[in-house]
Amino acid sequence: MKDDAKGELAGILAAYRARLTESLDRQAKMKADRASFIELFRSLTTGTIRPVLDDFVTLLIKDGHEATVLEQQEASVRDGSFAPASIALRIVPIPIGGEANKQSSNAPVEVKFSANQHSMKVLVSSSNNAQGSSGKRGEYELRDLTEDFVVSNVLKTIQEAFAKAH
Repeated sequence: MKDDAKGELAGILAAYRARLTESLDRQAKMKADRASFIELFRSLTTGTIRPVLDDFVTLLIKDGHEATVLEQQEASVRDGSFAPASIALRIVPIPIGGEANKQSSNAPVEVKFSANQHSMKVLVSSSNNAQGSSGKRGEYELRDLTEDFVVSNVLKTIQEAFAKAH
């Protein structure tokens, strides 16, 4: 092979190695950013979200409703991906109409805060009917999840659910 062809090949290989190195560096940074995001979400859950949800549980139980806080830590699933870390407030309202109407009016109400590693945002969703989720409230930056934000989303979900009860 001629020297100019060898030089051209060396240039091509050097450019490819540079792109490969850049790609590996980018992947490592993204992995570190995602791990950091999950740790920040856990810290936010412990310091802000959980205490607010616990306050709601106390008040709801005091009023006769069933209420619990459910947490799911990030865990791997069978296909090698990860289930998101999340925390939710689940409420089973006192049935309206007594025991005879318990099945129809006793659907759980839930507001859930889930860490989305891929978008590095927190998905807020709610359900307030027997059919399950009534929808995604939105995706938010970690910095948006203040105590007032959590309270507002929980109150909105409870307001919608209790207004629908017959």
